[in-house]
Parts: sequence; structure tokens; C-alpha cells
Amino acid sequence: MNNIIKTFLCLLIVNIWTISVWGQHQTESKIQGLMPEKKNFISKQVGITIQEGQQFWPVYNEYLDKKNLLHVEKIKITCFYKYNNKGMTENDVTVTMNKYLKIIRAQSLLEEIYNKRFRKLLSQAKVMQIYVAETDFNNMKSMNNSDKETSMQ
Repeated sequence: MNNIIKTFLCLLIVNIWTISVWGQHQTESKIQGLMPEKKNFISKQVGITIQEGQQFWPVYNEYLDKKNLLHVEKIKITCFYKYNNKGMTENDVTVTMNKYLKIIRAQSLLEEIYNKRFRKLLSQAKVMQIYVAETDFNNMKSMNNSDKETSMQ
């Protein structure tokens, strides 16, 4: 009986991982499809010149890649906990929580590192305007997606 439970849990974890990878691919494709639109929106909102953009966008893309990887890792940990928490010991929960907190710290460190890199390429005001424009763009896309979902119902 114990082997059946272990086998079931292993199959469940493999299925979750497969769905996660497929979902990650779908998300990455969707994000890549939006990148030209996002870059155009941010460039217009902030007033990024062609010369600034040639230096800034490769660094920004590198930042987004790393940010997305950390986000996927965070999702994996939350999914793992969600589907395994009933059988976890206090120590298992502590280990999982520490992994989660480590990712949060890594996200914060990533923001600090890239903020410094961005400020070497653009003025502080433009960097802050990029953060605002990013938020505006993401909110605009979220609202558009909500409108599409509502109209489909």
C-alpha cells in the first residue's frame, strides 16, 4: 500500500511538472508576442531614444528573462506545497517555506541589480517612468483579458 501511495505521488509530481512546463511555454510565447507592443508602449511613454533603446533593451530583456525564471520557480514551489501539504511534516513545510523566501530575496536582489544597471544607461527619472509604464501596460493588458473573458461568458 505504501508503494502505491509513493508511486501515485511521483506520478502526480511528474504531471504537475509537465503541466508547468507546458504552461511556461504558453506563457513565454504569449509574453514574446507582446514584447514589441510593450517596448513600443514603454518607449513612447518614457521617451526612450533610438540610441538609448539600443543599449537599454538588451539589458531589459536579460532582466525579464531572469525575472520570469524566478517567477516560474515560485509557482513550482507553491504548486508543490498545494498538492503535498497534507503529507508534509513541520520540517518539510519549513524547508519549502525557506525555498519560497529564498526566491523572494532573489527577486528583490534582481530588482536592485538591474535598477543599478538601468541607471547607468538612463536617467533616474526615465528608469522610474519605465516602472510606471510597465505597470500601466500590464494593467491595460489585464483589463483587456478580463474584458475578453467576460464577453465569452
